[in-house]
Amino acid sequence: MPTPRASDHRHRRALLVAAAIFLGAGGVATQLAPWSSASAEPPRSTAVQTASLDTAAVADEIEPAVANITTQLANGSGEAAGTGIVLTSSGRVLTNNHVIANATDIEVTIGGGGRSHDAEVLGYDVANDVALLQVDGVSGLPTADLGDSSDLAIGDGVVALGNALGRGGAPTVTTGSVVALDREISVSDETGTTAEQLDGLIESDAPLQPGESGGPLVDDGGDVVGMNTAAQQSTGFGDAPSDVAYAIPIDDAMAVVRQIESGESSGTVHVGDRAMVGLQVRDLGRPGRFGESTGSGVQVVGIPDDSPAASTGIEAGDVLESLDGTTVGSTSDLSTALAPLDPGDEVEIVWLDGAGRRHSDTVTLVAGPPA
Repeated sequence: MPTPRASDHRHRRALLVAAAIFLGAGGVATQLAPWSSASAEPPRSTAVQTASLDTAAVADEIEPAVANITTQLANGSGEAAGTGIVLTSSGRVLTNNHVIANATDIEVTIGGGGRSHDAEVLGYDVANDVALLQVDGVSGLPTADLGDSSDLAIGDGVVALGNALGRGGAPTVTTGSVVALDREISVSDETGTTAEQLDGLIESDAPLQPGESGGPLVDDGGDVVGMNTAAQQSTGFGDAPSDVAYAIPIDDAMAVVRQIESGESSGTVHVGDRAMVGLQVRDLGRPGRFGESTGSGVQVVGIPDDSPAASTGIEAGDVLESLDGTTVGSTSDLSTALAPLDPGDEVEIVWLDGAGRRHSDTVTLVAGPPA
């Protein structure tokens, strides 16, 4: 697992795969397997069109609407960094959920320069790795032109921009082509036990580095067609660029944005502050070949003194069984159960103690950092 660098105290959200990885700079290593066990990698197209790209012109057009994002992580666990795409002149910014996950403070710098601004999370979708931010105290911002990702074809030239390695300043610019469409990858957390699936992704060979999550993937007309999300490295962890990259189609990302803007939470989309029960937990299952959990259960490893659960009698080592009537077999299940809930809601939690005895109590959820 990556550790903070003494020079900048940032955790690296490393990209791995022989294994694919989330592209946030900071936090914990997040592993992704690029294909399911039943799938085979299809042949790569050689019909690239990068020669026709005017990379400098495309970059000049989109760069003013690229945001650098820096977050302070909860529990004093360091900083993280990523990238965002400015959607509105009043400061709404699209990024990946994993860029702002577990963040207590978020700062955004627009266009690679100028002063940073505080931002708040308007909503997020953990399952589809999309988040929408509102930057405070801004107006008249340049905005990104959005394309139609359904028009993409294998071989189309693309340009990727982002906050490589969380260094700030003008975004890094790389060029490549669309290699495949409708990709599916498996994602596990830092323990390697909780699997998530991201599907419908764009695969390109535009080199990417940690910190470029949330940045734009742009077509030859300067229109955003995807949001860079993950990359693949053949060996180990590191900061070297990867030329196997995955992006969420902009059509899919904007569908989540529109739901957040409607104010309607759902099973995966949460609007407003995250509701939390105040338990530190881990999966009991062992990781499978592609990061999925082979067992079931969520074990409590800590209960902060000021958390809603502190007065319930639940203890470290106990196993959480359900929340608000939803069975909790993994930490992913817990996130899903909490997604439609709001701070102030009262919910029942059920747990098993070390002797296997079942207990239940009611807690009032409080606001916490984004999931």
